[in-house]
Amino acid sequence: MPNIACYLSSHGYGHAVRSAAVIDEMARLRPDARIFVVTAAPGFLFERLCRERPSVHLRSVALDFGLVQKDPRYFSLEETAERLDSLISDAGSLIERERDFLVREHISAVWCDLPFLPFEAAFREGLPSVGMGNFSWDWVYGYYRDCNPVFAHAAELAAACYRRAGLYLRLPFSPPADAFPCQEEIPLACRHPQMSRAQVRTRFGIPDGLRVVLVAFSGLVLNSDARHRLEAMRDTLFLLPAPMDLQLHNGIQVPAGNPDFPSLVAASDIVVTKPGYGIVTDAIACDTPIVYTERGDFPEVPWLEALIRHSLGGMALSMEAFERGEWAGALEAAVRARDARHAEHRAPMSTDGTQVAAQRFIEYCHI
Repeated sequence: MPNIACYLSSHGYGHAVRSAAVIDEMARLRPDARIFVVTAAPGFLFERLCRERPSVHLRSVALDFGLVQKDPRYFSLEETAERLDSLISDAGSLIERERDFLVREHISAVWCDLPFLPFEAAFREGLPSVGMGNFSWDWVYGYYRDCNPVFAHAAELAAACYRRAGLYLRLPFSPPADAFPCQEEIPLACRHPQMSRAQVRTRFGIPDGLRVVLVAFSGLVLNSDARHRLEAMRDTLFLLPAPMDLQLHNGIQVPAGNPDFPSLVAASDIVVTKPGYGIVTDAIACDTPIVYTERGDFPEVPWLEALIRHSLGGMALSMEAFERGEWAGALEAAVRARDARHAEHRAPMSTDGTQVAAQRFIEYCHI
């Protein structure tokens, strides 16, 4: 019986939710495997996975944090530098702690998306390791190296660990990941809806003829003028999934994970969000137009915008217009952009990356 350790970055939700889909496929392919999900990402992201796959166990441990967020859209380089300094100092002890875990649980293979320290722990124990990503942390930290020397040190540490990886599965529209010695390109790793568009709309009693807009932000706060502008859109109903606490007269509060997030995307006519790989690929899989806001000076954003333009068209919305609730023009433009892509008869991108990734992991690690 193989034992698998899956290390997931706790930066945002994207790494966790896409790898949860890969892990689900691993468990389907190898039902005899015992799988440990090792992450500090919120536990509710894995509730369904652990409930439906009893062989999957959650171990809440932090081995990375990415960047320190000030709010859902912006991050703090100062706080990130402080935490990176501590992470670099603790790296040796963290690696040894994970070596102990790998030995204690008789781990056969390691999956990462994409914390860097576990690759070193796996290497020291002689275990095969596979990573998957749409960017790597050495690349991100290297982007900020002129802001503080600690970013250069963190980039060097991350690259040294990534060089220990056996195989890196690189997702489409990803920046270079030169530290990984062996790489393969795979299709988009997308989640797929558990419910149909009609089922979701029936569940929430959404009448025909209403435009449904999914607002995908955690911690979103809008002033009363902005809320009034959104409420003035009489032909529009907003889906507001937890943990977001936004109250609108023409909004529906949706419990976290119920229904699953891709089903909400499929049931919507448009998604409003900040650009992140997970939500963008959800929208691509469901062919749902996307309106996206600014995300600060994050180096992944141009790559995400290229992916949006290629697959959906999409529409950018300035932060000023977003915070004023002036969304109407962007919503209509996003639909037009998606329809223009359809008119080009461009072949859709393959969205079976989760299946490909799980199969390659099992093949590469011989489990």
